[in-house]
Amino acid sequence: MRTFRDPTVQFCVALITAPLLAITGSSIASSNSFFWGTSVGWFLTVVVIAYFAWRSVRHQWRSAPKQAETGRPDLAKMGPIDIGLLLGITFVAVLGAAGAVVALIAVVMTMS
Repeated sequence: MRTFRDPTVQFCVALITAPLLAITGSSIASSNSFFWGTSVGWFLTVVVIAYFAWRSVRHQWRSAPKQAETGRPDLAKMGPIDIGLLLGITFVAVLGAAGAVVALIAVVMTMS
């Protein structure tokens, strides 16, 4: 069970399962009068994805090989798969955070 303690694996599981929150919110909000449920479902979806993406990015940066003199991550020692994974998950984290803000605005607008 040690495999599921890795934040990158947790991010992948969250990426697969988090859209269930949006699907549940959409099915509950089957009529146009209850658009709030859909907005909340999407908000929770992007928050969960962004949270686990940021955790994974932080874990990858901390576990990267360090330079001896500065202590900063040495990207030259990282493999192309590691760099691609780091950049891809960072991109998803930024999009997830922006999506959370947009979904939160939608939730606030449907409440008033």
